[in-house]
Amino acid sequence: MNVVEPIFIQSENKPSELALCAPGTHFNIVSYARLRRSVNSICRRFISTGVAPRNRFAVIIDDPIFHVMVLIALTRLGVVTISGERRGLAWPVKLDGVIADKPYEFPGGQTILADPAWTTDNDQAIEEKYLYRAALDEVCRLFFIPGRNGGENVIAMTNRMMTTRLDRQKLFLGPRAPFCDRTCLDLPLTTPLGFQVLLATLWRGGALVMTGDVRKTIAALTIYDIKNMVASPRGLLNFTETIENLPGSHPALEAVFSAGTTEPRLTIERARAQLCPNLTVGYVAADATMVASMPAHFASGVSGAIGYVLPGVMVEIVDDQGRVLPPGNEGSVRIRSDYGVTEYLENPAATQRAFRDGWFYPGDRGHLTKDKMLILAASLESVGILGNQTAIERVENILSEHTNVVQCGVLTVANESGADELCAFVVPRSYLDVEALRNYCKARLPPDLVPSRFVAFFDLPKDDKGKVDRAKLPALLKNKLN
Repeated sequence: MNVVEPIFIQSENKPSELALCAPGTHFNIVSYARLRRSVNSICRRFISTGVAPRNRFAVIIDDPIFHVMVLIALTRLGVVTISGERRGLAWPVKLDGVIADKPYEFPGGQTILADPAWTTDNDQAIEEKYLYRAALDEVCRLFFIPGRNGGENVIAMTNRMMTTRLDRQKLFLGPRAPFCDRTCLDLPLTTPLGFQVLLATLWRGGALVMTGDVRKTIAALTIYDIKNMVASPRGLLNFTETIENLPGSHPALEAVFSAGTTEPRLTIERARAQLCPNLTVGYVAADATMVASMPAHFASGVSGAIGYVLPGVMVEIVDDQGRVLPPGNEGSVRIRSDYGVTEYLENPAATQRAFRDGWFYPGDRGHLTKDKMLILAASLESVGILGNQTAIERVENILSEHTNVVQCGVLTVANESGADELCAFVVPRSYLDVEALRNYCKARLPPDLVPSRFVAFFDLPKDDKGKVDRAKLPALLKNKLN
């Protein structure tokens, strides 16, 4: 099968209904009929360029709706896609080309400059010979996965993996999310869960709002009667803070899900009060396996609690010799499932470190309770500018709740001796009281997660969604020190 074909069934069944919305962007809103017409038009463009099934193409397009249209068109033609960001010449896997909305140099492959005008052709159907019917175990999508010590790995998802994960979302996202047809997605399409939520929503004929400007997105939640939200922890906090400063703007959400980190109690209480009391938190491993989830108010009383292990997933806690530890004992987390990946693509060294004897070792530490609740113990090992963000987000969430902190970001930086240490970038309400912030963190975090340095700034760089842009923080620090 082809994982995007159910979308075209919905375009026939409900052509005039809302499919995609990205407030404040070029396309803004798109119906199922417009989505079908645009994808067909884009398919014809790609057919004319000679793009072929099983080619690998990176898609670097800023407009979220145009990005989705291009992904669907390529997948329909059997092209394996990976959503990326603009970068230098180095890519961690071999690609046949790049499709970008701005000029981009890609040596050794094809560069196709995509234009939103591609979407305006007629709705003529694509000839059957071009529609790719994929085998279940063929690869359909690639994802960048942050490496433990910086850098990136890539995982390959087959059609079988993708369809199985879509079916399992109803276990992962909480009890009410499966009954909500209209969802707000505050995760990038570069993440496996973000792409899965996109497909799952369009498969069922629902409407998906993708976050752009936060205030416009909050307004769209009410206008389009959005009932469900899937967000990162930082996105959840960003929505909560924005709504707290917009009296009368409470959306009528029925379910909210936050994936990727342990949440401090105050963040959970604020999100449940401002967004929706039915908040679920969950843990997605670095190989993209949905591992555990639970109602957030269950987790708020247990430091590091991330969820109950889902059916069909095996989680064990082992010591340094690989011996399984009994419940309550802290050790290394390892994971096994029938729908997990078994390697990092074209990276045997990283594969050997993370995949052993059918188990995946994400680099996290924690313990299991007798009733299979997974409790993570964040450590500096899992922190990095491009690494697993579990620990960094935990520190940022704690810092952001201090009454003297307006904005914050956290990174690992090298000290004078070359060793990595945590550095907190802080916009204070008044002056920066380093000792007060350090003591505040010591009372709420493990010793290795207490920042060694606190640096004050008047403002921090933000991305197009209004969140602190971590990628720009190193340059900010360098300029300040100079």
